[in-house]
Amino acid sequence: MKKVLFLLLFLAGCSVSRPNFDKAKVEINGRIKLDVEVAKTQKQKAFGLMFQKSLKQDKGMIFIYNGSKPIAMWMKNTYIPLDMFFANDNGVIFKIVENAQPLSLDLIKSGKKVTYVLETNAGFAKRYGIKVGDFLKIKD
Repeated sequence: MKKVLFLLLFLAGCSVSRPNFDKAKVEINGRIKLDVEVAKTQKQKAFGLMFQKSLKQDKGMIFIYNGSKPIAMWMKNTYIPLDMFFANDNGVIFKIVENAQPLSLDLIKSGKKVTYVLETNAGFAKRYGIKVGDFLKIKD
């Protein structure tokens, strides 16, 4: 875990050039639809939504982790308050962090093995009534 955190810290400080992200669609409970950028590589995951000043309500980012494992995230250089949805390899949401504070260096830990983390604007979970046990699905 320390090596992964160090790598993320290192990569986050290396460059401010935004990597290219693939696009996809995410559905939550088969009814809520979002257009998302997909973070799969270490560089993409380290960069995430940093330096963005706004995010449209129907947009977000999905982080995909190979091999389900516990992870930690933070809000360094992230100017938008976010809701974070942690899901297992079946897409079942097991943890929701609402209104993650911009620019915070506090670690946000998954607490369990995670395959997906969906980030949206803060208030998204409340607005759509998303709760633990709901599920997400990525559509290319």
